Amino acid sequence: MTWIVVELFVRLAIGGLLVLAGIAKFSTTAAWRVDWLDSYKLLPRPSLLPMAWLMPLTEVVVGVMLALGAFGRAGAIAAIATLGMVTAAVVIALIRGQEVSCGCLGKVGTLISWPVVVRNMVLIAALVVVALRGVSGPSITEFGPAVQVVAIAAITAALSLTAHRRLPPESAADPLAAPQTEPADLPFPHPPASQEAHS
Repeated sequence: MTWIVVELFVRLAIGGLLVLAGIAKFSTTAAWRVDWLDSYKLLPRPSLLPMAWLMPLTEVVVGVMLALGAFGRAGAIAAIATLGMVTAAVVIALIRGQEVSCGCLGKVGTLISWPVVVRNMVLIAALVVVALRGVSGPSITEFGPAVQVVAIAAITAALSLTAHRRLPPESAADPLAAPQTEPADLPFPHPPASQEAHS
């Protein structure tokens, strides 16, 4: 009974954190997410925009999967992989001496630090235990694969769309393209006083 309570707490807590992280990113613009990913200098530029959408979606899907206990230990394994990749990126940036946002809560996230790495390692350790022991607490595994997939997809879509609808309409411009200044936006220099006098 004690393990069931601990397992359920781990699944709900870490699953909730992953969902919150994904929703926070979806609540920012794609352009901001591209700039944030680019600040780590780990990905080729053409992959930044797809990853700007894939990363928060993965966090929400994995978080929902873990919290619901869908597909047994698969949710814990997916969460370990997700947190592991994020932690590896943070460690590389810290070794390089970069000062970048962890992006944990979108624009509100703090700068990366070694305590963030330690926190993630603790979460990963808890997930490893869950993955090894399997899901024994309340879960949706008894409903079969099809129902589990539909449940994960429906909850993910609802959460992601709700977060994205709170954004102001984005420009249709490519977030990877360099901003261009229109001529009307350029400061118009006033002619020297001598020229004004002769005109």
